Amino acid sequence: MSDEKTHDQTDPLIGRLIDQRRVTRRLARGGMATVYVAQDERLERPVALKVMHPHLAESDDFVERFHREARAAARIVHPGVVSVFDQGVVSGQGFLVMELIDGTNLRALLNAQGAFTIPQALRYTTDILEALRAAHRMGVIHRDIKPENILVPTDGPAKVADFGLARAVSEGSTSATGNMLGTVAYIAPEIALTTEANARSDLYSVGIMLYEMLTGAVPWADESPLQIASHHVSEDVPSPSATLPWIPREIDDLVAALTARNPANRCADASDALDLVARAAASIPFDIANRRAEVAREDSRSGSEATALNRRHHRDCSPRRDRRHHRAYLHLDRDPFRGRTSCEDVHASDTPGCHRLSAHRRRQLRRELVVDRVWSRLLPDDAHHNGTEPGRRAGRPGCHRTGFFRRRGVL
Repeated sequence: MSDEKTHDQTDPLIGRLIDQRRVTRRLARGGMATVYVAQDERLERPVALKVMHPHLAESDDFVERFHREARAAARIVHPGVVSVFDQGVVSGQGFLVMELIDGTNLRALLNAQGAFTIPQALRYTTDILEALRAAHRMGVIHRDIKPENILVPTDGPAKVADFGLARAVSEGSTSATGNMLGTVAYIAPEIALTTEANARSDLYSVGIMLYEMLTGAVPWADESPLQIASHHVSEDVPSPSATLPWIPREIDDLVAALTARNPANRCADASDALDLVARAAASIPFDIANRRAEVAREDSRSGSEATALNRRHHRDCSPRRDRRHHRAYLHLDRDPFRGRTSCEDVHASDTPGCHRLSAHRRRQLRRELVVDRVWSRLLPDDAHHNGTEPGRRAGRPGCHRTGFFRRRGVL
C-alpha cells in the first residue's frame, strides 16, 4: 500500500483533469501502458484511463495508427469485451477511456489457485471465444491474448481487453519487440515467423491459455523466450494429459485443434471452436470434474486476500471427503483396453455401480493399467482386435484380465 501511495504522489497525472476526467489513482502498469482510475465529471461515473508509454510513440504515424485501432475496438459491442468510450492524446501520449471492471484478471486467479478445474477452464475459454467471435466478425484481431488481458468481474462473464493495441504498438516501434517477447508463450507460429496475424492466430493463443489453465504452466515454461518461440514454430504443443494423465482425450483433442501449427488445420473460426468446447464439456466424467493440477500458488497478495479471491471466483471446489464413508473404487471410463481407464478415489455416492476392491487389488490393477496403456501406444490400431474375441489383443500378455472385467459385467 505504501508503494502505491508513493507512486500516486510522484505520478504527474494523478489529480490532473484530462478531457473532463479527473485522474484519481494509478491502478496498474504493464508493458504497453499505465492504467489509472479516473472520475468522469460530465457523466459522474468512474472509468479506466489507459495511457500508452511515451517510448512507444517514436514513429511519426503512431498516433494515427493508435487512433485507428482504438476506433476499431470501440465498434465491438459485446458483454465479453471491455468497452472503449473515448480516445485522445495527453502530453504526446495516446490514451483510451475504457470501462472500469470491478474484479481481477485471469493471471491473478491463476496465481491464487495454481490451476483450474476442467469445467472452470472451459467456462473461461467459452467467454473468451464468445468475445473473439464478436470481434472477428467486425474484422478486429486481438494479437495478444493472454491471462493479463482477460478481466474477471465479480459477476458476469470474463471480459477481453486491449483489442487492437498490440497491432498499433508492434507496428509503431521497434521497442515493442521486448513486449512481444514478454508474451511469446502465447504467440502463434505464423506471427513469430511473419508477424502476420489472422483470426486463427487468436485461437492459437486461446489454446495455449487453456493448456495453462489446466496444467498451471504454459508449454516449455522453463526455457528462454527465443527457445519458446522456436518450439512454437517447429513443434506441436504437448497434450495436457502428458502432464496430467487423468485429463480426458476430448480435452487433448480440443487443445490440439486450437494449437495446430498450420493455421489451416486449426478451427476455422471462433464458432467452430465454441462447438468443440461444448462437446468437450459434455463428455467430462463426473469423477474428474472437480480435480485440478497440484501447482504451487504464487499469489502476491496477503493470505486473507488470496482466500477471499478463491472464495469469490471459484465455487466449484472439490467434494468433501468424509473418512467414515470414503471408499476407493475402480471407475472404468469407456473402453478399458484403449488407455481410457482411470483408477480414481471417489465418494461412494459419486459413482454408483462401481465395484469395491481391496487395497492390494487396486494397486495390482493400477500396475496392469499402466502396462495396458503402454501396449495401447505400441500396437497399431488394427492389432487391437486382430481376429480375437472382444476385449483381447493378439499377442499381448495379460489378456487374462478380460475374464476379470467380464465377470464384473464391464465387458
